Amino acid sequence: MALSAAPLTSPQTSIALERYYSPSANRHWATSSLAVPESGTWDFQDELRLGGVFTTGGTGLIELDDCVAAGEDYFDSIDQTGGCEGQTKLRVAGFVYSAGSPQPAGTHAIYRCLLSSGDHFTSVSSTCEGSGATMEGALGYVLE
Repeated sequence: MALSAAPLTSPQTSIALERYYSPSANRHWATSSLAVPESGTWDFQDELRLGGVFTTGGTGLIELDDCVAAGEDYFDSIDQTGGCEGQTKLRVAGFVYSAGSPQPAGTHAIYRCLLSSGDHFTSVSSTCEGSGATMEGALGYVLE
């Protein structure tokens, strides 16, 4: 047995990634924080728990950012430049296993979808839950 001044690996904690919906704005928002917009109506309601995301990075994990475009289109991004694909970054939602690696046990994929109204939403379904939305790509794997 040997003593160490610091843990050999970073301990991991997970937090829920939730999808919210605003009936007045007809918008979705997937975040690990509270869905409280800076302006507009604050009527986002919890719609679906998407899974668990890690609170710190680690081997095989990528950053999942909580972003907004045009002041009201909330979306998740894995843009590794940290730029939210040229839009506004609100916060780091958490860290997910990369979709480009083998799927770890105890996880499921999440996908970014786009409705014809211009509303993005994050889904656990590669068919965007049959909503008629376009699946833009896999964001990664979250804890079940």
